Amino acid sequence: MTLHEFIAARCEPCGDCLLWKGCTTNGYGQINTVRFGRGCPHQLLWIAEHGAYDTTRLRLVNTCGSRRCCNIEHWRLLKVGQVIRQQYRKRQRGSEDRIYRAGLKGALKRTDLPGNPDKAAEARAMRDAGHTVVQIAAHFGVSRPTAQRWAAGTSYRPVTPWTI
Repeated sequence: MTLHEFIAARCEPCGDCLLWKGCTTNGYGQINTVRFGRGCPHQLLWIAEHGAYDTTRLRLVNTCGSRRCCNIEHWRLLKVGQVIRQQYRKRQRGSEDRIYRAGLKGALKRTDLPGNPDKAAEARAMRDAGHTVVQIAAHFGVSRPTAQRWAAGTSYRPVTPWTI
């Protein structure tokens, strides 16, 4: 018996969806078998069909709205930031203004001062003129790693609502 047959035997059709009849956690179906492993049936089907994905950066999102759905065509991969944005738009999280303020607060806490492109540009110019990283750090009154990021051009990133 394949994974597809195993899951199909434990689902009931409802329109286009295949709804999981077994146990659930937070509304999502759960499998715990020796043969097929442990996890959500939709995730196991996705991995069997499309291969593994980076769970730290990507999330499987359901387009039909049913957490019990095991129809793999109703699931798609999205970046975590896109999922969070959708949740704010659907009012499943706080307001968009709140996430904008949180993004600004987090960006301004960073030591590389992403909101000041002038300093980063001046640091790159000093590096091109032959100044060392220690001299650049002393000139701006910042740490050596910050000066190194500025001089390398890897620190400046404009602050937007979705820079989290």
